[in-house]
Amino acid sequence: MYDGTNQLAGRSTTWKPDVYARSYVPAYLIAINRSPAVDRYSTQLKSIDFAAYVARFSGTSFLEPLPVENLPTLKSVPVSISRHTKNLLPSSYLYYFDECLLLEGMNYSQELAGHSLYNILLTLTDARQNLYSLHVPGLKDGAPKVGLGDTVLVRQIVPFPQLAQQGAEWLSHNKTNLTGSIAPGFSGHQHHAVVWGISVAKETIIIRVDHLLPASRLCNIQFTVQPDLFVPLWRAVVDVTDGRPWEHEDVKAEMAGSIENKQNWLRHMLFPEPSDAALQTTLPKGVFEHSWVDKDLNYEQMKAVDSIITRNFGTIPFLISGVPGSGKTKTVVECTLQLLRRNDKIQPHILLCAPSNPAADTLAIRLAKHLQPHEMFRLNGWSRTFAEVPDQLLPYTHSENDLFSIPEFKIMMSYKVVVTTCQDAHMLVRARLTNQDLMKLGYEMLSSISPGIRPNPQGMLHWTALIVDEAAQATEPMVCVPLTVVSTPLRVKESVDLTNARSTLPLFIMAGDEHQLGPRVSNTNTAFSVSLFERLFSLPIYADHPLSRRNAGPYKKLTQEMLPIPRPAFTNLTRNYRSHTSILAMPSVLFYSDTLIPSATPAHPDGPVPSWPVWKAPHRWPMLFACNTSPDDVEEILHSPAGSGLFNQGEALKALQFVQSLLDHSNSLTYPSNATTAGTPTTSTTPMRPISQQEIAVITPFLTQVVHLRRLFRDHNLHSVNIGPVEAFQGLETRFLIICTTRTRAEMRFIEQDQSFGLGLVGERRRFNMAMTRAKEGLIVIGSPDVLVGVSKDESWRAFLSFCARNECWDVDESSDEARESMWAWADKLAGHRRRGRGNINVNGLVNGIGNGNGNGNAGNVEDFEDQDDIRLDGYVSRLERGLLYAQSAGEDCDGDYGSVDGEDPTDGTGSHHRKGSQWDKGKRKGRLGKEWSTADDYDSAMWTAGIAAEEVLRGSLDD
Repeated sequence: MYDGTNQLAGRSTTWKPDVYARSYVPAYLIAINRSPAVDRYSTQLKSIDFAAYVARFSGTSFLEPLPVENLPTLKSVPVSISRHTKNLLPSSYLYYFDECLLLEGMNYSQELAGHSLYNILLTLTDARQNLYSLHVPGLKDGAPKVGLGDTVLVRQIVPFPQLAQQGAEWLSHNKTNLTGSIAPGFSGHQHHAVVWGISVAKETIIIRVDHLLPASRLCNIQFTVQPDLFVPLWRAVVDVTDGRPWEHEDVKAEMAGSIENKQNWLRHMLFPEPSDAALQTTLPKGVFEHSWVDKDLNYEQMKAVDSIITRNFGTIPFLISGVPGSGKTKTVVECTLQLLRRNDKIQPHILLCAPSNPAADTLAIRLAKHLQPHEMFRLNGWSRTFAEVPDQLLPYTHSENDLFSIPEFKIMMSYKVVVTTCQDAHMLVRARLTNQDLMKLGYEMLSSISPGIRPNPQGMLHWTALIVDEAAQATEPMVCVPLTVVSTPLRVKESVDLTNARSTLPLFIMAGDEHQLGPRVSNTNTAFSVSLFERLFSLPIYADHPLSRRNAGPYKKLTQEMLPIPRPAFTNLTRNYRSHTSILAMPSVLFYSDTLIPSATPAHPDGPVPSWPVWKAPHRWPMLFACNTSPDDVEEILHSPAGSGLFNQGEALKALQFVQSLLDHSNSLTYPSNATTAGTPTTSTTPMRPISQQEIAVITPFLTQVVHLRRLFRDHNLHSVNIGPVEAFQGLETRFLIICTTRTRAEMRFIEQDQSFGLGLVGERRRFNMAMTRAKEGLIVIGSPDVLVGVSKDESWRAFLSFCARNECWDVDESSDEARESMWAWADKLAGHRRRGRGNINVNGLVNGIGNGNGNGNAGNVEDFEDQDDIRLDGYVSRLERGLLYAQSAGEDCDGDYGSVDGEDPTDGTGSHHRKGSQWDKGKRKGRLGKEWSTADDYDSAMWTAGIAAEEVLRGSLDD
């Protein structure tokens, strides 16, 4: 970064370029984009003719094609009611989300404007079809996001001498009001080019531009908001609000009307009340009389599926809240298969949705193991390329004219399961294949053919259930799209008899994690980023329930004295099958009411990650905070979108050194002859096997740092290490993870600017949680305590760094003496005591201190730490940390072994924590510290079993 000294009025001032300065664009290029223009349109890609599709199965007398709706004019409107979800009511539903969508569209258009390209040379690739290739920086990371069939605005530049000067003069004369003249160097035509091809890997798109002048291929490129992105959401909100009414004399009495009617099915799904739930008057037996497809389901997963298929909770949404790695998708798949097995009067037809194509593909791939192509259909948007679809799913798709499409009506109606994205469910709306449309078609056809027939209204429902996976990542209007597909016009009857009409109405199930990253939105001034999943969990019917995660915590169980209560229409999945216990400790206490149960199969203690010498004594837990004092910097200030150019070369080198060290260590080990990259699990641990580049990931919240990391790693032949932005790893896992926080300038204005652009990991609780819960065997965080806790006062980072400091998971590089002392001072401060000689902490003292709830322990002389800003940690010491430390003091897991914290054999399916003949049955044992302890005395006070209390919350209901 350049520092200059400016002498002004006798004062010396230091100039630094603004990190967040907008890209410099010459005035004559701005003039061309502001100039009046004549619109010229290019040939569109082929798409689905929905009008013809509807006419083929319904004719023209019963169902009319829906009109093609245009994108409303995007404009900035004042935020009146959409700032908080407390203002969202049935009566204000349309107004609330109309405001949200207008502001979101306006902000997104401004965001796209920041990705405009200037003075770009188009490369002709097909003269006959007028196809040109165009390089789009940032396409790989979705900035901007471009799809097939999208419209891109092209303004052709005709260069000539003095263009820059004349263009600047034109701009000055047209600064406030356009005079009507054409800007110098502009052809006068705005071409609406169409995207005909995309190569994300090469960051290149192919566009069709008809009528381009041959004189020049220099152009300005502008990306625009696509109607297909917002129109389905607006349509869904309108349909939800007015109920899409239709009248027929035979069912008039059964109709519920608009969402303001309390008997409206959508009212129950979007605004459930405690009175809508069924009452529970007896304790459950805990015995599930089902033949499970997946034999490895745990108790909580079985309980969720049992509640759903028995429909014992009322006509309200059923929510599955699953922590990272808890098997949410596994539960959704089992639920789908069990619903198909039900011997109900109505044949099941399930709509299964997810917010993204990869998430929907995952669901379809898992179900494809159990369902044939004639039973399941993977509905893809017509603009999706064939290359994006996994090969094993192609038999489950339908295509026409080289585009994905919808099969003929009779075939479509025969599928038991349809898997698609929430957005692409709009194709079913356009094709008039919703429950309401099909019921209308059936009634009107029957009344025309046989007026005397009175069919059962409930028997005419086609879609019997909607299941949305990863629901916390979808905006509420996005979920409303599939909701309008399955919604019924029939009213919810008041009877509490669940064997009557209520049980034949469609089910609505969502699975997700409200504490992970929510929907990605452009407008942060409204509550648009609050998903329906999160909003429902905040309602009293869920949040105030005695068995909610917040109220139950790790100890409470259902007892007879608590009855009657509303039967819980939710399940909390608490077992994590992904990460080592130390990695889960802070997320558990910060986000999940300290309820996580580590259930991952332990890694082999002699494997490359557990035995890596970088882990710190005395515990050698696979967790490390590596202090970074190297300065961050800014690249391409004149050419990058605001805020995106931050990088840190020292941090990148540190990440490279860690990865090289781990791979070298892995290569130095001797493995069993049958150890392969895939490996075969042993009875108690995963196999001892080397770690590959593909099992290592490096993530950062800044795109320029992603580019620097990729370039650096590729230069060192590390081509297969996964490197990307934090958001790209949502829902993924990796064997070993490095998180690069990048920002080291300890100035609040930079942190505030990061947050205003939605960048960084400071003040971003959900992004923090998501990043921390990706790793399976090992986690390293590279960052600056000065930024993460010194300037920002971020509570999540303070808790995490305190965990690392008090457990010696702290690394300081060989920088200057002053910087090194500063980093060690942070460790002392965060640990809450003087770390004697910066060596081993007194484990026994820490356990005792933590047991007292203050996190400071008796392991050091705290009194000589005079800083009045000493950080205390009340409430931020996890049961998992206590369990690890107690196991350490008892002689267990002292060398960093990955044994189970609660003493269970991970392969023992009984769930028993006290097995006859085990070491815990011997009464007393001496730990490594020489302390003799008794299981009877210490079992409850130390809580070293960690997961047992949370398990009792769920299993306690088995007591009769």
